[in-house]
Amino acid sequence: MSRRCLSRYLRPAVSQSYLLPARGSLFHHGIHRLNTQSLASGSPSSVAYSSNSGDIVFHEYLQAEERIRTLKEENEKKRSEELYRAWQKSSQRAKNSKSTGVAVIKTIVKQANKSNDDNESKDIQWWEQRATALLQEAAETHEHPEALVRLANLSLDTISETTIIDTEVIRDEINRILGYYDKACRLGSKEGCFNHGNLVWTGFTSNQTPILVPNPKLALGSFQKAIDLGDTDSMYFLGVVLLSEEDDNNEVVQTVTRSERKKMGLEFIERAASLHHPGALYYLSIFYLNGNEELGIPPCNPQEFAKRLDAAVDAGDAEALFLRGHSFYCGDTPPYPVDYTRALQDFLTAAELGHADAAISAGAILHQPHPGVEQDQRRAFLLYQQAGELGSKEGWRNVVACYVNGEGVPQSHETAKYIAETMLKEEDE
Repeated sequence: MSRRCLSRYLRPAVSQSYLLPARGSLFHHGIHRLNTQSLASGSPSSVAYSSNSGDIVFHEYLQAEERIRTLKEENEKKRSEELYRAWQKSSQRAKNSKSTGVAVIKTIVKQANKSNDDNESKDIQWWEQRATALLQEAAETHEHPEALVRLANLSLDTISETTIIDTEVIRDEINRILGYYDKACRLGSKEGCFNHGNLVWTGFTSNQTPILVPNPKLALGSFQKAIDLGDTDSMYFLGVVLLSEEDDNNEVVQTVTRSERKKMGLEFIERAASLHHPGALYYLSIFYLNGNEELGIPPCNPQEFAKRLDAAVDAGDAEALFLRGHSFYCGDTPPYPVDYTRALQDFLTAAELGHADAAISAGAILHQPHPGVEQDQRRAFLLYQQAGELGSKEGWRNVVACYVNGEGVPQSHETAKYIAETMLKEEDE
């Protein structure tokens, strides 16, 4: 299957779209991030109406986190505006100076430091302290399962970025984190079981020193507990691990052959897919498209591939949406004909799910004339910006091009220069 670029504004679609995901790409850090929106929304089903004190404290923590998020968004917006104004003023004053770069940097740094001392930053600090206290109370005093998992997640993030060189201190912290996950698991949290298994599976290294040695056998037990609790992520994870294993001396399941392990892996993924796991559905669409010689599975026909891919799309998998959108755009993947309207729809939906390449692709369709699609360079610009905010350098590069050419936004070489210097500077060095 060939790959084509939508336009000069779209990075060519990567061939990995048709490859099975690597083990490390299944989950971001392999850690569940619990959804706080439903609990913080104050809906009738909210835990605020529960008589359980642990639920009440955890709900107060979620409200504090929501307040912190709002304050940070407001601060970030204000700071961005201040930095841009500072950059404009510094550039203007330093036009005839030999030390232009130094002047700009000094002013921007001064302005950035200034914002750290305002009342809003103090407000955030107060709420962060309150949130931490509430989370610790919910987890350690009331043994609230979700609080235990969240506290462990935050602690793991912190210890992963630590500059502490005392390995015993780090080892104690990792053991404490494992204890949180294990307790949550025993209290019926499938997230706790999965996260315990994931950490034990991958191990932990700090400053190139092994702190926790990987233990696949122990991890398998935690994954199985999560599966028993109906955790589809664990089914998918373990299935992919077994299906992709090439070592005959497998440490996880030594009692069966490699072929039998692969069959077990496929069964786990099929089970997750039957429970509408988006990643599992997408994985199977690619798996059956490629076939598997060792398991005697021939490549499926285009119609079966499309049926499986459509199921993954319906389940909300961003990669599946991106791939189907690409198929509709190129028309080289039967039974998907060239249909720019449907391609745009899939790209937009994937972009809403946080897929940066899809945002760029949608922008590219709107940027240039395409049959059946109304050209909208303003919306294209906003999609490029969205991709940039999702971490795509290509997205920022397109934003710069829009400002340079005055497409979708008023022409501004000054703004283009500012974005290039701030968002693309690392690439140029």
